[in-house]
Amino acid sequence: MNIYLVQASDNHGPNKFLPLAIAYQWCYGKNNDWTLKDVLIEKIEPKDYVATMQQPELVAMSSYVWNWEYNRELAKQIKRKFRQCKIITGGPQINKYDPDFFDKHPMFDAFIHGEGEEAFKSILAGDNWTTIPNVQTLYHMPEPAVRRKNINNIPSPILEGFYEPIMAKYPKDTMWQVTWESLRGCPYHCSFCDIGESYWNKLTLFDMERCRAEIEWMGKNRIEYVSVCDSNWGMLDRDYELTEHVIATKKKYGYPMWWDATWSKNNLDKNYAIAKAAYDSGENIFKGITVALQSFNKNTLDIVERFNLDFDTLKTYFDKYKADNIPTYSELIWPLPGETFESLKSGVQQLIDAGQENYLMIHPLVITDNSPMGNKAYQKKHGLDVRKIALDTVYLGADEKYITEYTDVVYATATADHETVIEGHMYAWLTILMYYYGWGHYIAKYMRKHGVLETDLFIDLMEWIKENKQSLLYKEYSKTKQSFNNQRKNTEDD
Repeated sequence: MNIYLVQASDNHGPNKFLPLAIAYQWCYGKNNDWTLKDVLIEKIEPKDYVATMQQPELVAMSSYVWNWEYNRELAKQIKRKFRQCKIITGGPQINKYDPDFFDKHPMFDAFIHGEGEEAFKSILAGDNWTTIPNVQTLYHMPEPAVRRKNINNIPSPILEGFYEPIMAKYPKDTMWQVTWESLRGCPYHCSFCDIGESYWNKLTLFDMERCRAEIEWMGKNRIEYVSVCDSNWGMLDRDYELTEHVIATKKKYGYPMWWDATWSKNNLDKNYAIAKAAYDSGENIFKGITVALQSFNKNTLDIVERFNLDFDTLKTYFDKYKADNIPTYSELIWPLPGETFESLKSGVQQLIDAGQENYLMIHPLVITDNSPMGNKAYQKKHGLDVRKIALDTVYLGADEKYITEYTDVVYATATADHETVIEGHMYAWLTILMYYYGWGHYIAKYMRKHGVLETDLFIDLMEWIKENKQSLLYKEYSKTKQSFNNQRKNTEDD
């Protein structure tokens, strides 16, 4: 029987993404009854790809916000040509709480909730789908998914040789990106995050020897970029050991070139030790160290179940990073529930005062169905007006065919109406442009010496821009604001 695996990503030029989620499923569940015909990693035109398929009995897809509409269209095209083919999908995009999910997505035959390895193995073994935990069918909604206790019995796609046939299909100079994890889970409950729900609250760890062997493979196979799935790099002592092994591997092979980690939220001492070891080694594997705060507003932090370290501790570590010439990067999210324009402005000022001189990103708040914030009761309680808009794809070439993907964005909250939300985005744009891209950085520093806060200066500048419509800054301001408004008007129903 023929099976096809799908974990498609957008075209990022010469970089290609090796899939992890769908690889786990196959390596754990495969048996001799099935022949793996192909693994699709790029968004090939669905009709063109279906024309190459050879009598598929089963197609398994990994789905998230960046490939959900593509997967839906591909599934439709497969069903048109191969009516008996079964199509299953899992991943963070699958709403685990919606019993009517099939009514909205009838092109699929089953959805897998949560970790999917056991369910996928049972499906390949021929078990009755309605008896398999974690599997939702048209007539069966499963009990809430339960985490697996041991992940070390899941074979490593890297060490199993899963990736070599995929890589062999591409030119030798292809630059490869690996998605990798040393553990699963997160101890925090941030309500805006996919893994903030209690399902993911316990950590399960892959063995260190396995992790080291996988890193060694990355070096030997000239993997340029590693995207680490761990949610808190630096939280565990072993992260220091693994970083040392990455550094040693890069010294040996020249690869992996970049180690892109999501840093631990509140373990700044361990984060700093890891960062210093990397930079002192001469092998710059980190592009920067993230110090993510998301908000400084106490009410907001209580609502989203998050806590930050105190200001003095943050300043101490920003000073250490600066003294060692280690770049840092910070994040805020706008508009989190409870946040106001004034609290956003105050949060930016606190970051500046703490010593964040390198870079700040203020992300728009987006909602995923399986996050605590995706719960409709939560949204109603905090006045979240959530709307589905087109996903940002500015990295794609204008001549590329593209199936539009969508994301749920917060249009307004109980403490920030839509006009205020847009004003906050514009203030974020101007502050980052002037202070962190450097156009007004030293002017702001000069004015601070004369008693004017940086954030107040940018408020005054924004008002000046609005009044001086012949200026270059107004043209940029106007285009940027129009882009925000257009994006939020470009909904799935349009």
